[in-house]
Amino acid sequence: MEQRKPTVSVGVPAYNEAANIGYLLSDLLSQKQDSFILKEILVLSDGSTDRTEDIVRSFGDGRIRILADQKREGKIKRLNELFDIFSGDILVQFDADVRLREASVIEEMVKPFLADAQTALVCGNHTPSEPKGFIERAAVFGVQVWDDALDMLGERDGRYRCTGQIRAFSRKFLEQFSFPLDIGSGEDTYSFYYAKVNNFKVVFARNALVYHRLPTTLKDYTRQMSRFIYAKDQMGQYFTKEQCAKYETMTATIRIKALLKNVFTSSPLTVIGFLILHIAPRVAVLTYEHKRVWDVAKTSKNLGQ
Repeated sequence: MEQRKPTVSVGVPAYNEAANIGYLLSDLLSQKQDSFILKEILVLSDGSTDRTEDIVRSFGDGRIRILADQKREGKIKRLNELFDIFSGDILVQFDADVRLREASVIEEMVKPFLADAQTALVCGNHTPSEPKGFIERAAVFGVQVWDDALDMLGERDGRYRCTGQIRAFSRKFLEQFSFPLDIGSGEDTYSFYYAKVNNFKVVFARNALVYHRLPTTLKDYTRQMSRFIYAKDQMGQYFTKEQCAKYETMTATIRIKALLKNVFTSSPLTVIGFLILHIAPRVAVLTYEHKRVWDVAKTSKNLGQ
């Protein structure tokens, strides 16, 4: 007997994403559906004040729904709302400021659920778009160093592969899972830890690739990275030291090896720029004020075509 295709809900929390939301929705509607049925695309507008909601409504596709109110509550509140209302067998969640350049992205996210019914959380892959300026080139260099470091970790890279830009959840997992409202930008790490600590299966879908733009100013880069640095230490509020230590596997030695691998194939100016970008957020985080609704890095929003 032929296996029933699972239904997929796509969820997109969005705040003032007029520059990219139309491109993302077009990408989603162009996805192949060989192994699943795209049931709905839910866009949760978090008090957007630009044309985000108008652009979503302009598509006129019955599968696309916009859920909007006038209050900005933050991504975490919107994700928890999404977990309560989606109707598919699988929920695939995207950030609103990404692009899907391949028509097989959702297929790749669904594959692990079909291969093993115990799969609860699938983490997709992400890569920066072509850089347009000095800050962005230095930031992309940093991403290459980080990716090489993760490859050196091998099978111990799981915690770092789970990012909020692209994830998929089983319905069974979401029947018991929600985010603490104060988790902030650590939500991706939290979802990974929660799954592993509660013995759910987590899979990294390397071929499910989305593109995103890195910040183009030092201010935006520092603002964004300060949140990520803070989020790592924040996990100690929710999990034991032993649980965190089990999955915090990155070492200084590996990072230095990855840096040296890339230093000699890049321009000295780019390397110097990266070092500045590496240091600035670590200074800024000393005075970082954690917010449930965080400040947006505006220059990372417009991917265009």
